[in-house]
Amino acid sequence: MTDTLSIGEVARRAGVATSTVRYYDRLGLVPVVDRDGTGRRYDDSALRRLTVIRSFQHAGFSLDEIKELLDGAGRWQHLAREKREQLSARIQELVTAQELIDAALACGCEDLEGCPAHEERSSCP
Repeated sequence: MTDTLSIGEVARRAGVATSTVRYYDRLGLVPVVDRDGTGRRYDDSALRRLTVIRSFQHAGFSLDEIKELLDGAGRWQHLAREKREQLSARIQELVTAQELIDAALACGCEDLEGCPAHEERSSCP
């Protein structure tokens, strides 16, 4: 088979350990396109999958959720909508935290906990 990559090359390009690629292979997350005398062989779709998996993991998705989303079968759209709502809520939490930090930094307070920005962002001494 042409244009395939070894497990080491896929892992290196994706920035993960080969053991991670093997684990995802066992879970059915990253498909092997061929096995030759030197081991597993992958195509470019494995790199795309690993990128998506890592992104979803960083966003807090479980591997079971990621598998359901990537398989495209069953209730993936329902799950995607649920996860999107959760991500939107988390983004808002992060924006609120960032705004509090920005207000406290602009205020010039000695410590974060005593900053009036926590009570009302617009009123600093």
